Amino acid sequence: MPETPVPGYGWKIYQNTGTYATPVWSLLTGTRDINLPLTTDELDDSSRDSGFKKYLGGMIDLSVTFQVRYHADNADQEDLIAKYFAQDVFEIAVMDGDIATTGSAGLRAYVQLFSSSVNLPLADNSTLDFTAKPAFFEESSVEINPSWYTVA
Repeated sequence: MPETPVPGYGWKIYQNTGTYATPVWSLLTGTRDINLPLTTDELDDSSRDSGFKKYLGGMIDLSVTFQVRYHADNADQEDLIAKYFAQDVFEIAVMDGDIATTGSAGLRAYVQLFSSSVNLPLADNSTLDFTAKPAFFEESSVEINPSWYTVA
């Protein structure tokens, strides 16, 4: 069976208002561009036994950058701005489709917003840009780390 490509506009960001064990997902409305840059630290594992440098993978650096169209009275954008100033930790899922659809997949992580900017271009829609990064979170005394999540 041929693979079905997922266009960029098919991706969605959700916010969990429940618990990790029993999530209640709410679609973040008005999102535009979404990026998920992942970088692994390179640990030098070279020795004098070889003339070649060798590496091991180290810690993974992850961030989620996204834009939200600015609209007066948009509850999602107001919630994100409040979370930014309060430095709240909250769970998101960046999915390649509807989070209620079996087979949809994407990143699931507890994050904190580390940057926010308001873009006011002369000839385009105003947007809010956010950068979210993984944050420490425990549920039932178990640390929850970011993961690639597939809806079963």
